[in-house]
Amino acid sequence: MVRQMLGSLGHGPLLGIAFLVTLLAVGNSAVGQSRGGFSPQMVVQIVNDEPISTYDIDARMRLVLTTSGQAATQESLGRIRHQVLETLIDEKVQLQEATRLGVKVEDLAIQNAIATIEKTNRLAPGTLVPNLTKAGVDVSTLVAQIRATVAWRQVISSQTISKISVTEDEIDQYLDDLSKKGGSEYLLAEIFVAAPRPQDLPLAKATANDLIQQIRKGVQFPSLARQFSQAPTAGTGGSMGWIEADQLDPRMATALKNLPVGQITPPIEVDDGIYILALRERRFFGAQGQEQTLYDIRRYYMPFDPGAPNTVKVAVLHKVQAADREIRTCDDMEPVAKRFGGQSNSMGDIPLSDLAAPLRPYIEPLSPGQKTKVLPLTDGVMLMMLCDKRVESAGLPDRDRVRQTLLNRRIDAEARQYLRSLRQNALIETPSRG
Repeated sequence: MVRQMLGSLGHGPLLGIAFLVTLLAVGNSAVGQSRGGFSPQMVVQIVNDEPISTYDIDARMRLVLTTSGQAATQESLGRIRHQVLETLIDEKVQLQEATRLGVKVEDLAIQNAIATIEKTNRLAPGTLVPNLTKAGVDVSTLVAQIRATVAWRQVISSQTISKISVTEDEIDQYLDDLSKKGGSEYLLAEIFVAAPRPQDLPLAKATANDLIQQIRKGVQFPSLARQFSQAPTAGTGGSMGWIEADQLDPRMATALKNLPVGQITPPIEVDDGIYILALRERRFFGAQGQEQTLYDIRRYYMPFDPGAPNTVKVAVLHKVQAADREIRTCDDMEPVAKRFGGQSNSMGDIPLSDLAAPLRPYIEPLSPGQKTKVLPLTDGVMLMMLCDKRVESAGLPDRDRVRQTLLNRRIDAEARQYLRSLRQNALIETPSRG
């Protein structure tokens, strides 16, 4: 949720838990109140007699922009506003269902969630709240978001998880299918933009395209998933875990088939909305179990001080480019390094997942004997060559992992249907302005 904050916010003074507890007492009601110079705002939607105001939307939009690092253009703000309103409606019906079932979110649970956000984003303990306040964000909107997420998780746990099971026969069938027919598994993250009605589809597509542009500009996928995705995985940054290709919608499987690891799909239109998928890792299964591709990579690297003048950095870049013209095989790297300077080393036989995520798209499409382009880094210049590539068997997944994969898939499907049913049965009104 706050993955982009380090670039835009400093580490404020330690606020302490006392102030946070005060915020927790505010709950959802404060989000719709006037504060900090904001004038009273009008009600935009009423969800089962509970209002959502323009202040609620504006406060959440400010949180979204601050924590995702998005540019606030008129066009993107319009799409964000619509998506924020949809998210706030979801949160209303989720909290109402939690209240109906007697689910209560303790203050400690919200404190723990904020501490987790700080740890995930490498913020000093107690600095998230003052950082957001300094950026002009009404922190009660963050508290409201966390409260809804925690409450919904408890609802799903009490209403669906206890009713879902995976039998040993189902695990046997899953493993038998993998061993007989082989196939692919994908480690995925998702952003889902709902379009429950045909007329909602154009705006959902525009929102998805806007999110993709933000990701390409460097905004972190998990941050956008937490703020914009309407899938049950939003609270975990969109993480779906490992999914077998045959278990995916065919339109999603097609989009993933030739996608390089570390990349995102274009918008994928399904029956009720738009998906964006991020491919974290891919693995293949054949008759011998999991087939793992190992890459034998040699690296040529010439460092410079990150604080060096640009003239120094450009000189290093030109030197590596000259060395690049002399490298035709992996065996050339070491003598070229001795002649031009720099370092040459073998990275060994490694799976793609062991390589830093930004480098994977440069290596994955290479054939043995091919090089990457010269890659400027923050502390030097590098190029890599693929010396060899081979596939080895790593066995089938263990039964506990298969059980968890099948459970997660069913819980996710139940949670989607549960929320869809709540929204369909909710009385959602737009107040008249007459």
